[in-house]
Amino acid sequence: MEAKNDTKKRLVAATCQIIQEKGMEGVTAREVAKRVGVTPTVIYRHFENLCHLIVLASITCISDYLDTLKKINDIEKDPIEKNILGWENFNRHAFANPPIYENLFWGKYNDQLEIALFDYYKIFPESLLYKQDAFLICSLLSGNIEERDYIWMRRGANEGMLDYEDAKFLSRTNCLITHGMLMEHMADYTQPGVAEKAAQECTALIERNIRRYLK
Repeated sequence: MEAKNDTKKRLVAATCQIIQEKGMEGVTAREVAKRVGVTPTVIYRHFENLCHLIVLASITCISDYLDTLKKINDIEKDPIEKNILGWENFNRHAFANPPIYENLFWGKYNDQLEIALFDYYKIFPESLLYKQDAFLICSLLSGNIEERDYIWMRRGANEGMLDYEDAKFLSRTNCLITHGMLMEHMADYTQPGVAEKAAQECTALIERNIRRYLK
């Protein structure tokens, strides 16, 4: 069982490396297998299909975002400030690599993310640093970014900081703002300074949007 899981980890790591070098479209079973030193058929013994492997590898590629999210949740106690910092963290990472974040959270692989997260933490249980925090694990294992954001915003509503209807509205509009800006910068994010500026602008729009509805 340990050897099987080790092979899975190596296949996921190799796929993540290819995604970072060539993008998701550059991933092929032959290339992944070559980097791990196995035959392509081994991939299909461990994963449902190549798409499943790509989604799992994409989660590895966003591990820095997830780790920082955990730290924000641990340190910041105010639910609204926690949400704003969560978006700042998301935007900083997402605008640095829009194709991965767009595909995972809105696009081609969005409908597979929730199940893939469960599978990912089975392969990498050591990455599940949030075991003792039911709130964080619940939000992380929701595959829908709008639902995930509402889990965070609802905490503010629970404490009377804003209305529940406004919390839902903010989760909806903030996701639309972020997705729209990500799509805007899909072609130019690698140009010097573009990703940083876009992330800052997006976070400023979201923060202004949220603060307008606070009581």
